[in-house]
Amino acid sequence: MALAVAAHAQDAADPFADGANGAKVHSASGFVCPQQIGHFERDAVGERDPQAGADFCAYSALDSVFGTITLVPLRGAYDPKAMLAPDFVVQEGTGGRMIGETTQLLGQKAAPLSVYTRTYEDRETRNAALSNLVRQCGRGPMGRAGDHRICRPARRR
Repeated sequence: MALAVAAHAQDAADPFADGANGAKVHSASGFVCPQQIGHFERDAVGERDPQAGADFCAYSALDSVFGTITLVPLRGAYDPKAMLAPDFVVQEGTGGRMIGETTQLLGQKAAPLSVYTRTYEDRETRNAALSNLVRQCGRGPMGRAGDHRICRPARRR
């Protein structure tokens, strides 16, 4: 999963300060990167692209699932797809397949924060799911090996 959040310009000092309960607070924007988000544990925070003023919070969970929050100074119209395009190329170039994207509103209803998300599935996760499907479908409805009629996807019309 990749997230893009607009940030204000920042100084050359450490981009993050320590917050409550192990959180890291982005100095320029006040954005809080908690120690944990659901099953995701924060691995690192730091500068992503010093020339662009971009910083990040990286998270991971079991089974090679990871997420990155990228904080980028806004210098014009907010276009998260354009900002994250190089990351999408890397994900797709290493076998990642996009399985979802959306823009969510977070925070107060009067002044919500618009957050773009794109979710990828990596080759290993996809192969494990396919392998599991094959194991589940190893025998057909009559118990004959090789009869996989129940496992075929429905045809689209």
